[in-house]
Amino acid sequence: MNSTLESYPGELKELREKVEVYEQLLHKIQLNASVLMDHEVVSDLIRNICDWSYAHRVGNGEHSEEQQAKIVRRCFIS
Repeated sequence: MNSTLESYPGELKELREKVEVYEQLLHKIQLNASVLMDHEVVSDLIRNICDWSYAHRVGNGEHSEEQQAKIVRRCFIS
């Protein structure tokens, strides 16, 4: 394991949680696309990915972290 990363336990924990979320999302896409063949669900998942990506990029880094977090939450709470 990378000892440099281990010296930042909060950041490492956050990265591991993010990877877990991404893996769950990929598994949902695979399950619904290949096993259940529910393309409506896959389309909805892809739309959520696009919305998430845009919400994180909007403002080109000009917003504070707090402002950016509000933009992201607004995108998914509506």
